Amino acid sequence: MSNLCRTAITLSMASICAFGVLAAVPAGAAAADGDGDATAGRKLAAEHCTRCHVVGEINPGGGIDSTPKFQRLAKFDDYHDRFRTFFVRRPHPMFVHIEGAEPLKPTAYGVAPFTVSEAQIDDLLAYIEQLRAAE
Repeated sequence: MSNLCRTAITLSMASICAFGVLAAVPAGAAAADGDGDATAGRKLAAEHCTRCHVVGEINPGGGIDSTPKFQRLAKFDDYHDRFRTFFVRRPHPMFVHIEGAEPLKPTAYGVAPFTVSEAQIDDLLAYIEQLRAAE
């Protein structure tokens, strides 16, 4: 089982045990290995994340008003954990599936689901590091 699958299961169980509130990731449980491809991460964000979020210069006038911009999320002290575990953070479990794991929730009606791998999350984090450096 991959670290990503273990993280999904751990966080899912932790959120149930913490009365529905997402618990923090145990130290080191979701650490990135640092070899992500920022170009691939940008492509992933452009293809999927821009449905709801403003993502860098990709869609400055897009997104949904109630969702935070990637640039803002990248400034948070816990940005790494937020992006590393986004797939278990509401509302993502309803449409983001993890490669090699059962979906955490049924897919929401009318929303196109997508599947991400651990390598793609590393890529996304590499892109986020670029956004942080550009700010």
